Amino acid sequence: MKTIYKYPLETTYRQSVELPEGFEILTIQVQYGKPCIWVLHDRELKNLKPVEIEIFDTGHDVYHIGGKTARRYIGTYQLADGKLIFHTFHRIQ
Repeated sequence: MKTIYKYPLETTYRQSVELPEGFEILTIQVQYGKPCIWVLHDRELKNLKPVEIEIFDTGHDVYHIGGKTARRYIGTYQLADGKLIFHTFHRIQ
């Protein structure tokens, strides 16, 4: 059975989240001052794999390490009453 789960993130350039195969990242939003992604996946699956999440500030470079980098946009969130804007991606390769 598929269920939606919340995964808190740090506001840092790159981090890894352990997710089961077949996951779908639905959105990123701020809850209680902390960015979180909501992910749809089968709760029965235990085969976890690291999923790379990258976060970039508005106006800063989006890095390409080791040549071409594939990313899927997740969403944008704001902190400090909208003074800080961050854009979040799922790094594919």
